[in-house]
Amino acid sequence: MTVVSGACARPQPDRTDPASGAEATTIAPAPAPSAAGQACAQFVTAALSVDAGADSGPGDARVRAANQFGVTGLAEQLGGEGRDNTWNLLATHRAHVQVTTEPVGDDPPPVRDDQTGAGVKITRVAIAGEWRQELDPLVAYCSLRRTGSEWKVSGLTLSDAAEHGAGG
Repeated sequence: MTVVSGACARPQPDRTDPASGAEATTIAPAPAPSAAGQACAQFVTAALSVDAGADSGPGDARVRAANQFGVTGLAEQLGGEGRDNTWNLLATHRAHVQVTTEPVGDDPPPVRDDQTGAGVKITRVAIAGEWRQELDPLVAYCSLRRTGSEWKVSGLTLSDAAEHGAGG
């Protein structure tokens, strides 16, 4: 038996960059977050962007986020959720928190009727003038409800992230 290697192979395109002579690499773009994922990320960013120079406690940012990105009644539900282990540190420095998010690597739950879920990994940095302090990473899972043409957050679960975050 004779095997002919490459008999069905397609010609490979030239992957050399003519300007540098180096081999060009193509990087696939990251998938765009879903509309529900974007709503979760916007809510979480606003909810955790505390400003100890202006806020009376961490609950203030959560209520602002709920009023802007949440369903009716979420602000009242989160009003009592003003606990934050970093508040004393933030208040001492009169710092604000800069928040960045990225989607978790888990598959989101399927949309059922007008409800779904989404999750984000959260990185936070406390900033006051030249002082900067990285805060512990978190993971947030949002419950969302479709209201009209947009998704609104109807519930939130925050948890400590593993060293490299959830899903990755």
